[in-house]
Amino acid sequence: MKRRVIPSKPVRQLGAKREILRRLDTATSALVGLARSGGARLTRAEMCERLGVSSNTLTARIRRGDVPTPGKDGKWLLAELIEWESGI
Repeated sequence: MKRRVIPSKPVRQLGAKREILRRLDTATSALVGLARSGGARLTRAEMCERLGVSSNTLTARIRRGDVPTPGKDGKWLLAELIEWESGI
C-alpha cells in the first residue's frame, strides 16, 4: 500500500504564495498590454498625483534618474510607468 505524503502547512503556504505572485505577474503583464494598446499618457500633474509629490520634487527625481523621463510631448506612457512601478 502506497502512503500519501501530505505537505506540511508551511510548504502549502509557500506554494499558495507563489501562485498568488504568478497571478499578479500575469495581471500586471495584461494591464501593461492594455495600456500600451490604448497608448494612455499621463500629464505632469497626473504624474505628481500618482507619486504623491510636488512638481519640483518630480523634476528633482527625474534629474537623479529615480523616475522615468517623460516623452518628447512631456507626458509619460502609462504602460511604461506600470512596468517601472512593478519592477518588470
